[in-house]
Amino acid sequence: MTLSSRKRLRRSTLLKLVVFFAITGTLTFLIGTQIARVSFGGGGYQVLATFDDVTGLIKGDVVKIAGAPVGQVDSIEVKRGKAVVTLTVQEKFRVPADSEAAIRWRTAIGQRVVYLIPGTSAEKIKDGAHITKTRSVVDIGELVDQMAPLARSLKPEQLNQILTSIYLAMDGNKENVSQLIANVDQLTSTISARRTTLNQILENYTKVTGVIARRDRQIRQMTDNLVELSDAFVRNRKLIDSSLVELGEMFHTSDKLIGQNGDQLEKVVAALAIITAGVDDNVGSVKELLDLTGPKLKRLFSMLDAGDYAEGGVACLTLVDGPCPYPVVLKNYQGDPQSPQTLRKILVGGN
Repeated sequence: MTLSSRKRLRRSTLLKLVVFFAITGTLTFLIGTQIARVSFGGGGYQVLATFDDVTGLIKGDVVKIAGAPVGQVDSIEVKRGKAVVTLTVQEKFRVPADSEAAIRWRTAIGQRVVYLIPGTSAEKIKDGAHITKTRSVVDIGELVDQMAPLARSLKPEQLNQILTSIYLAMDGNKENVSQLIANVDQLTSTISARRTTLNQILENYTKVTGVIARRDRQIRQMTDNLVELSDAFVRNRKLIDSSLVELGEMFHTSDKLIGQNGDQLEKVVAALAIITAGVDDNVGSVKELLDLTGPKLKRLFSMLDAGDYAEGGVACLTLVDGPCPYPVVLKNYQGDPQSPQTLRKILVGGN
């Protein structure tokens, strides 16, 4: 092998080593940054969120919106028994001011992720704002501790069967489970927003049940009355049936009578219309007639209102000179019984 060939071989080997180390270093750096959860987004705005429990959440954990990474956890501090988490979110993902923050599981080994659930406010959240609506992490360890009595009461084979069934049910359904969790989050958010309405409904229900409890005797009596009424209908079913049949026959007869005498009824209605029109045209004369006949009819009614006998005023007539030999008794009349005005009122009527 010549000297030039050896040099070319060494150069080729050296170049391959340089390329190998460069690629390996780049990949190692990228993997390291992912493990360290370093974000290259650059810039962004910071928000604070206070949680009751942030077990498993550490600095650098991902912040997501609708499953897409939009930021990371900057710091976690404990203030007044609460965990205050500082989040950095990319500037282009400005969420509404009434958004909510929730901690969820990221992996089965305990890694967490902070979800920002956008609200409905028209105002966007400001840099350094504090998110008041939060949901803390669900501690699986505590859940397992709560299931310990159940596990102790089951045989190992039965417990394994339950866990296997749960695994088979969740295997391959990651998206469905995630959607289920999102739906549960949305449901709990809606319930929280409607808390005042739900409390009012519960108060109204309490009032209604209280009124029913106070009116228990009346309700029981009303129920007994309904039972007795139903029994009465049952006992008199034949009578009710015959009554309904007779009512049907009466309606049928009335309909037949009216139908067969439709022409006569039409004539009667037409005649009544003529009479009504005539009275309307001569309302002045009719009023004058009623004014004249009113006192006379009143006098006639007073004469016949005493029972089986007619009682009225009659003028005393005598063929000799001098006053009437019979005493004059006037009822409801004032004045001289011998005057022409009084006699006219007695004979004609009026006061």
